[in-house]
Amino acid sequence: MLMRAFAVTLSMAVLLTLLLPIVQDVSFEPEYFAWSLLFSVPIGLSVFMGGLGYGTVQPPNCVLVSVALWTSLMAPSFILEHQYVHLGLSYSPEAVTIGRWLFVLWSFVFVLSAGRAPQAQARVAPNTIDVLSIVIPIGLALTHLLIRGRFTNYQGIKADGPASFDLVVATIVGKNALMCLPGFALYTALMAQSERLRFIARVAMLPSIALLVLTGGRSGIAYAVGIAFMFARYSALRLRLRWTVPVLLAVPAFFLLIFTYRTSLLASSNETASLGQLTTIASDATNNLARDDEQRALAMSSLSENLRVRLAMGPQYFAVVEGWLANGAMLEGTFQSGLLTMLPSFLFPGKNAIAADTNFETALLRTGRFPYSDLAPTPWMQWLFELGFLGIILGALFYGGVVRFMERRIVATTSIFQLFGLAYVLSNVLSAESTTDALVLVGRDAVLIALCSKLISLFMHGAIAVRDARAAAAAQRARMPDFKALR
Repeated sequence: MLMRAFAVTLSMAVLLTLLLPIVQDVSFEPEYFAWSLLFSVPIGLSVFMGGLGYGTVQPPNCVLVSVALWTSLMAPSFILEHQYVHLGLSYSPEAVTIGRWLFVLWSFVFVLSAGRAPQAQARVAPNTIDVLSIVIPIGLALTHLLIRGRFTNYQGIKADGPASFDLVVATIVGKNALMCLPGFALYTALMAQSERLRFIARVAMLPSIALLVLTGGRSGIAYAVGIAFMFARYSALRLRLRWTVPVLLAVPAFFLLIFTYRTSLLASSNETASLGQLTTIASDATNNLARDDEQRALAMSSLSENLRVRLAMGPQYFAVVEGWLANGAMLEGTFQSGLLTMLPSFLFPGKNAIAADTNFETALLRTGRFPYSDLAPTPWMQWLFELGFLGIILGALFYGGVVRFMERRIVATTSIFQLFGLAYVLSNVLSAESTTDALVLVGRDAVLIALCSKLISLFMHGAIAVRDARAAAAAQRARMPDFKALR
């Protein structure tokens, strides 16, 4: 276990060091590798605590996937902040150094509080009715959005109006459910009761992945991979070298294809209204990349520039650190924003205005340290902003406790609906570009989907029971002698 943890730590440090020249356009410095190694130690600790299994190598567990994704997204801009973003923010070198150590502390506390990975596998064996009960509401929601043409050239699914039906459907389906479908199909293919259902799940994996790629963002695809790891881990899937290595080698090429497609989508019309248009754009982008050397070179250059901006979230975090050093904990109450949003509008008409005023991004703008632009708040930013150093400890303990609860419920539950709901919540935990109050809303949506699916399952089981009872009664009547004919 120790050698496995050491190998993963060193590999992650090398990967982060190699990533820096791509996303930050710098030459190598020994300091960069030192910081990369430090950021990678919590990942190695997670491996030591069973993140890749205890004997045979298994898919990574939820803790390892979470800390690895957080580090991959944050570390490049933590090690070397982007010069263009720095121009719009104000912070000192001390804030940079302290901010780095605080993130390392967050990662360590998160891994330790989550504890050792459970060795048992999930006990849920999906049956056809329960799987259909989950797929049907998601399928109906997607069909509604496709008919309404609710697609944009950037965010995938669009909804107009703060309280429209399209907004509710798009929020629940577009943000999280689509990320869960490929992993859910994988789990069903491995654990379903019938061979027919396992075959159908294997066939359904490809369209579920294609739908996510066409309508989701790059980060959403990364979170979907993390959720698939969760399903694979707790279905006792064993990693085989002959399959794992080719998949890992294909990841960079796949990411380049996704980026090229998203770039072409941005360059298309403002309203891309149908799935057919999205498919056409994806096909054209792939053909251009495969046949044209100039297009490949342009794609690589655009990818590098895009990563410099997308992964340059460190300066925003350092600005929060600077504010904490200057003013201490702000205690703005931004954690209540999600709770207020959950309240029904007909009972609390003014709750949306209060929720918007307590929103974390709004609180950041009020400090005067942030530009009026698209910010990327993270959980550690919010906890540090609200509670200072204590917030880093408490926030990491909170997220570690959430993941610990999820992993133990995964192996203890016998409900496919609860299993899907846990995967739904995991999609938000994995996201670095999210806040803790949003986790409350995702939990609400998970409960709604699970409840709706359970009700559909009960209805279908009841309908089948009634049908079988009628068939049995008819068969019994058919076996009874005809007394009229005897007379």
